[in-house]
Amino acid sequence: MPASAQYDSVDLVHSPFEKGVLVSRSVNLPYIDVDSVFRMMESPRIIWSSPQQPFSLSFGAAITLCASGENRFEQIKQAATLSLSDIDIATTSDNIPALKFFGGFSFDAHHKESPLWSGFPSALFILPRAQLVQSKNGFELTLNEYGTDIDPIQVELNLMSLKSSLESIPTSPRSPPSVQILKLTPSVSNQLWASQLTEVLDTIKNGPLEKVVLAQSLQATLEQPLIPLNTFYKLRDQNPGCYHFLFEPVDGNTMFGATPELLVSRDGDVIQTEALAGSIARGNSESSDLALSQELLTSSKNQHEHSIVLETLKSKISSFATDIEITPQKIKKLETVQHIWTTLKATIDASDHILSIASAFHPTPAISGIPSNLAQDVINSIEPFERGWYGGLFGWFDSDGNGEFAVSIRSAIAHKNEVMLYAGAGIVPNSNPQEEWNEIQLKFQPILNSLTQS
Repeated sequence: MPASAQYDSVDLVHSPFEKGVLVSRSVNLPYIDVDSVFRMMESPRIIWSSPQQPFSLSFGAAITLCASGENRFEQIKQAATLSLSDIDIATTSDNIPALKFFGGFSFDAHHKESPLWSGFPSALFILPRAQLVQSKNGFELTLNEYGTDIDPIQVELNLMSLKSSLESIPTSPRSPPSVQILKLTPSVSNQLWASQLTEVLDTIKNGPLEKVVLAQSLQATLEQPLIPLNTFYKLRDQNPGCYHFLFEPVDGNTMFGATPELLVSRDGDVIQTEALAGSIARGNSESSDLALSQELLTSSKNQHEHSIVLETLKSKISSFATDIEITPQKIKKLETVQHIWTTLKATIDASDHILSIASAFHPTPAISGIPSNLAQDVINSIEPFERGWYGGLFGWFDSDGNGEFAVSIRSAIAHKNEVMLYAGAGIVPNSNPQEEWNEIQLKFQPILNSLTQS
């Protein structure tokens, strides 16, 4: 899938290594038409909403951070700390909003940009120039400007000018006619998939490998270019309780998803993570759906898959946290699948940054396998595509080291009328190739539905 936009077009003028001052001003907006604003603004464009955080729309870049390699989490943390070391912040609202960087990390630390993933380096975070956060009184508009000669009075004037411009943007209709999918091109056939799983199962049987998460990609060719915002809304409406994101670092390449899996969040000295592993389809009726839930909970294969993830998370979290609280197993019901779900909360040292914690958790056995290094070797040798940011993480962190990161599954990347979808399945002893194939097709379905439904 060729991409015309190159990463060079991202605004890197304000490098965090060129010491400057960040001036931030905020004001309330009683109402704006989000759809119209999104369509009028240029990239980078970012949308984020989650069960714990309000809807936010950002555009432009005050500060852009990127990194690569095994030390990328620490590089981003250090660069952010330096860039936020001199802040002038003020607001007309009751609360001073946190300064948030939005972005994420690729699955593989050594990911290289390709035409498909143009604009998506191994790690990329943006402190937006303008951010709109939904509030009980409408929206909170924040304008951030960074440099060595920023005039606070001019920033305030720019903020009021931006407020006026946003309020005057005319309302535009949300939903165009449904888009038709002209062609679906899978990365593997059912026959090849069965062969791949046989190879993986033999590896698990004969060695220290306990689990491998094997993925597929699916390219959808549409009759016309995708309108990402409409797809975002459909995914959000059809998949409540998920982490919804849209990220367009450069014009024309947009990643979006409705991921059910939290990697980790930090709020002060409390962190939360979750094990989401073990899957089954949804039922056609309430009774059949409940029967499938019970089948999932009593399945030795799915319980084994879930326990591998849970035990690994417990081991990781206990290395730097205390007072670990583990909830009883629940079922997380999504549009087409349901999963075994366990939440973990713990108390940490207040100095632990969310990026340091996220680095310790990624990749989880739910997206790679266990042992992680051996699983990733198998993934790299078998999967006929590069995952890019699929299986990585997306979210935000703020100036206090708090943040929230979701695992970038149930996601896709779009360029014009081409959309590449990704989905995976956890392979453990007793996995059945056809059942795992069927599970992945179910995981593709929510995004396919969002592309074609008006």
